[in-house]
Amino acid sequence: MRSTSLLALSLAVALAGTLRSQADDPARTPSPATGPRRAVPAKGSIVVDPAAHRPDLLVVKLAEGRKATLADGTLRLVPEDGRRDLVRVLGDRELRPFFAGLEDQLADLDRRIRARGLDPSPDLSLYLTVATRSHDEQRALIAALADLNVVELAYPMERPTPPPGDIPPTTPDFTKQQTWQGVAPTGFDAGSSRRVTGAWGKDIRVLDIEWGWDLDHEDIAPLRSSQLIGPSPAYTTYNNHGTAVGGELCADFDAFGVSGMCPDIELWVATDYPSTGYSVAKAIVVGLPKLRAGDVMLLEAQITTPLGLGPTEYVQADFDAIVKATKAGVLTVEAAGNGAVNLDDSRLNRIFDLTYRDSGALIVGASNGAALDRAYFSCYGSRIDANGWGGGVVTTGYGTLFNPGDKRQHYTNSFSGTSSASPMVTATVVNLLGAAKARLSAADFAKFADHLKVRALLRKHGTAMNSGQNIALRPDLDKLMPAAGLRRGLTILGDPVLGKSFQVEVEADFAAGPGDAWVLLVAAGPGNLGIPGLPQDCDRLQLDLASTLWFAAGGTWTNAKAQVTIPVPNDTGLKFASSFWQALTFRGSDKRLCLSTGAHAVVLP
Repeated sequence: MRSTSLLALSLAVALAGTLRSQADDPARTPSPATGPRRAVPAKGSIVVDPAAHRPDLLVVKLAEGRKATLADGTLRLVPEDGRRDLVRVLGDRELRPFFAGLEDQLADLDRRIRARGLDPSPDLSLYLTVATRSHDEQRALIAALADLNVVELAYPMERPTPPPGDIPPTTPDFTKQQTWQGVAPTGFDAGSSRRVTGAWGKDIRVLDIEWGWDLDHEDIAPLRSSQLIGPSPAYTTYNNHGTAVGGELCADFDAFGVSGMCPDIELWVATDYPSTGYSVAKAIVVGLPKLRAGDVMLLEAQITTPLGLGPTEYVQADFDAIVKATKAGVLTVEAAGNGAVNLDDSRLNRIFDLTYRDSGALIVGASNGAALDRAYFSCYGSRIDANGWGGGVVTTGYGTLFNPGDKRQHYTNSFSGTSSASPMVTATVVNLLGAAKARLSAADFAKFADHLKVRALLRKHGTAMNSGQNIALRPDLDKLMPAAGLRRGLTILGDPVLGKSFQVEVEADFAAGPGDAWVLLVAAGPGNLGIPGLPQDCDRLQLDLASTLWFAAGGTWTNAKAQVTIPVPNDTGLKFASSFWQALTFRGSDKRLCLSTGAHAVVLP
């Protein structure tokens, strides 16, 4: 096929793209996905632990199917049966709604879940707190409440638990900074991911829930005071922790400091320890209004279980709040905790058995840094969905790597724990969602952004740990992207560098032969346009139509592949400049056209 024909072909495709855009696609409500699986601990299994629980508050969850209101301390129930017995047991103790002040958020969350065709249960308005004076009083109340059908569960309020980070000792490694972003088996292969259009997380929102952050670091532009939802943190004790997490996620991709794996996200933060008291569940309800279906929530929290520190969803209110987030289409990533707990231990009464109870969260364990072994502190078991580095992580905060005396310039080489592992997996999830959002129609993205689908990808495509570690796989984005259908037909081989050349490889999805051809297109920005008449999965132009150019074309293949060498001028004005690429293949035997997935090239100094 002559190049003039190929040019006409590429222009025809671009013209066809004007006929239908992403915005014009008819909105379709996705069919309900298999939702989370809710269960509550058996009433007789509740243990009151003075080290883990507050003596002054008991949490009471009323049975589903009721409506409860509190006015001047008087509890009213619909239906009425059981109220007198409940009042008799509680006496004149002060009652308050657990989510007091968040009624509007709860109602909006239920509306969002119903709009997705799902049952909005559990009803979080049925959570109450009861004032108590001692742990012994709590034990007596729990036993008495267990006999009432109107009560689903009663348990003591958890004590504030610091986030699961900073496990000493760590060994600084200044020569291998951020190698957790390197290629497998050591790292997650962030380089492979960033060369996929959208993978940096544009138009994806992430909510980080933990104690606090320094909201003015020089190298994390998305982390600012304007992004704090709800009340301010009560303490600055763990601000470095939140800053380190933010650096892993979205530190600026620039010439200094460190770089995050998804710097294009819209980052929001909500504290789980405001002046009104510690609660992850309340922070979830505060933050969820900012998130849409297909966005991500990160829980940098842990809680004391009977066997040690574990995932925060051990607390029923936290579990139920995550269930609501899952039903609203939000994907939750949750730290496994640093208590070295076997989550399959029978003494935990199947709390972490997915066949019995599943919040929908993706739970993250920690490896011993780059090694393929479990970090000694990491929780483990069949409930773990993925793992990341649990030590020696280079990111923002703390100042152990660089500290000129201003916290805005603090960097560390020793962030650790399941806290350092969780943002790595969060960034991986964002990379997948961002690439999918840039590639798919709105309806198809809604089907892709399902917790079960993402969980299955993480559990299947990654680096295996050594035998017996039981912390799942370390994600490998070079495997995940093609497995998810987000990299096909076009690959950028290595990063563009000033003054050097890089290669783009076009690959046919058929056994290429005579009469077949390809066109390489480039644009200054991304797009997402549906092209009528092209085969499914080949029908979306991921380039900005206004700036799209025909860059190269040919009909020569080697094993159905063709490589194009692209020189990069030695012009410092091009540092960190982006270009977007896509290939169009033509099969001569049946005149079949197919668009590859889009690729993103960033020029490095």
